[in-house]
Amino acid sequence: MTPEVVAHIEEKLREEFSPEQISCTIWGNVCVRVSHERIYQHIWRDKKHGGDLYRMLRIAGGKKRRKRCGKKDWRGKIPNRVDIGQRPEIVKRR
Repeated sequence: MTPEVVAHIEEKLREEFSPEQISCTIWGNVCVRVSHERIYQHIWRDKKHGGDLYRMLRIAGGKKRRKRCGKKDWRGKIPNRVDIGQRPEIVKRR
């Protein structure tokens, strides 16, 4: 990531290009291959140091991810379900 590449990336972000678009077009302009993931890493590092490049993204701030640790998983649970041992006798005869 030379200063020329960084300047090109930041310029394209200000022109509302996505990191995927920048990674595809940077080869023709600067003759360097940079993945979109590396561009995202640059954006998040800039944010960590007080920059505002992340605001140039189409969806500012990135994806919102659900925190999964420390909570019970309630997916697939049937509310007010009756245990199989508590069913009436007529159900056994069917």
